[in-house]
Amino acid sequence: MDSRNRGPLPGTGQFGRVRRRGTTAGILLKAPTVTARSVVQPDDDARELLQLGSGGSTALWRVPGSGWRPRIDPPPHGLLSGSFNPRHSGHDALRDAAEAWIGGPVCFELPLVNADKPALEVDEAAVRSRQFDDHPLLVTRAATFVEKAQILPGVTFVVGVDTAFRIVAPRFYSRSDDPRPADAAMLAGLAELRDRGCRFLVAARTQEGQVLRLADVPVPDAFHGLFAELPVDRFLCDLSSSELRGMAADDP
Repeated sequence: MDSRNRGPLPGTGQFGRVRRRGTTAGILLKAPTVTARSVVQPDDDARELLQLGSGGSTALWRVPGSGWRPRIDPPPHGLLSGSFNPRHSGHDALRDAAEAWIGGPVCFELPLVNADKPALEVDEAAVRSRQFDDHPLLVTRAATFVEKAQILPGVTFVVGVDTAFRIVAPRFYSRSDDPRPADAAMLAGLAELRDRGCRFLVAARTQEGQVLRLADVPVPDAFHGLFAELPVDRFLCDLSSSELRGMAADDP
């Protein structure tokens, strides 16, 4: 196991909070637009990503100033996965808070396939990848965290509490080629994540006026050590990318 993930996660980070409108103790969030800021031409990005779209490889890194690479060295301490449609200040605030809490770099991941969403077309993935000309981005065909752990063993996955609920939901582990009951497959998946030295850092969020936290997630008793909470006074988000897209559409 990578020693950087042993023991409790230290807490030395800065406060971050993201809200729908106005200022808070941390951030003013404006409704964003998706722009292609990179000097890399769209066809070049799509051509590189076709290696993943065709199933030829499982992961590629987009490194600012260096193009696409099969790996980066050293690997990040943390990984924050998302659809980034669009990337917004909440993503950056969560990454910053997680980096301070973990004590090492956190990178973003854009998966082409997702256990709970339709697959992302290569052309659209190329557009979204160009939001990251300031920070390394990992693009993968890893639909599950078990698959992501096979690419980056020892990493801490930075997730929102809504994702944490899905991580312990047996239905996401049920497969036609796996004869095991969904509950057993879920426990086996969590065990593999633990054996690969991975952990989850869970950020709270508000939902219908209530704050949902790690304590609300029904984590199996044997796997409580696999999860840690990013304290609410370090980060709290109460909006989503879909809400941001709606805000952007409403603005002139």
